[in-house]
Amino acid sequence: MDPSSTVDSVRDSLVLISEKGFKWLTYSTALVGAGCVLEIGETWTLLTRWVRLKRGRPVEDENPTSWHIPAGAIGLLFVIIGVSGEGYFEVKVSNADTALRAHDEAVLADTIKEAGTAKDSANDAVKAAELAKRSAGEAIVKADTASAAANKAGASAAGALIFAGNAKTEIATTEAEVKTTEANVQRVDEKFAFRTLSRIKRDILVEFLKKAPIKPKEPIQVEAFLSAVDGITYGGQISDAINDPATGWQAGQVSALLVSGTSKSLLK
Repeated sequence: MDPSSTVDSVRDSLVLISEKGFKWLTYSTALVGAGCVLEIGETWTLLTRWVRLKRGRPVEDENPTSWHIPAGAIGLLFVIIGVSGEGYFEVKVSNADTALRAHDEAVLADTIKEAGTAKDSANDAVKAAELAKRSAGEAIVKADTASAAANKAGASAAGALIFAGNAKTEIATTEAEVKTTEANVQRVDEKFAFRTLSRIKRDILVEFLKKAPIKPKEPIQVEAFLSAVDGITYGGQISDAINDPATGWQAGQVSALLVSGTSKSLLK
């Protein structure tokens, strides 16, 4: 059951008792008034007789059949009942009002207590809200810090990617330069490598000399420039090919040709 409905029903019952008591108190007062009115006739007659007798005037004999007598008796009864009712219902009303005041004071005390509890709860809620606000502020600061760190990391990653791209480009350039250098070295090696008379070239030379229509009677002189590093070796291979029995030719010793134009035998 809802506590508020219980409080209202108790107060309503007390108010109802008070209102009923006050209503019957009013009825009792009206009954007393009616009794007093009924007693006026008899009281007036007695008072008039008393005044006339006091002044020594003659008075009429009492009329035992007068309606003032039963009316006064009824009025007296009304007064007795009314006064008794006033006393009884006044006590009822007073008790109901006292209980109602006590009930209102109890409700007021409970309301004040609940208000204090509500105030404490409100204060606790305010403190919790402030704590939540501070926590939210700290969370925002942490989030901003994390965002700044993430942005810094992103910038670092972007820089690393750029650096990696540049490094890759440099590597590709270096590889191309290495290949170019290797090709140049190979061309230089081919250009400055020692000349040799291969088997095929030797056979061609031998066949050519063998078919020559005129053969020299004296050995021919093979000369090599000293400025050529492979000149003596290469000249010796040519000389060996000329001296092949199948050619019918003869070659003498390889001579070195000096810059001045004179020749010198290498075997002396």
